[in-house]
Amino acid sequence: MKAYDDAMRALQDHYHDAVGKPCGLLRDGPRKERLSTVEHATRKRQAAKLAKDIKNVKHMRRETAAEAQNIADQTRMFVKNLRAGFKSS
Repeated sequence: MKAYDDAMRALQDHYHDAVGKPCGLLRDGPRKERLSTVEHATRKRQAAKLAKDIKNVKHMRRETAAEAQNIADQTRMFVKNLRAGFKSS
């Protein structure tokens, strides 16, 4: 039974990391950790900020990848044009 409990806990941890955090959800509620309403609200705000930061990082990664691809394409065209210029001379 302990192995089952450990496996389910690991599954929930993985799910929270993959889905909950990016959505700004907390892993546990206020009762489990015996938090006051104010403490729980603070943690919810922190989780929402973390989700926003994760979203911004993902967006920056996509922009950076697109920019790198653009630079690579421009470099290939430059080299191609440069080679074509040498062949015609």
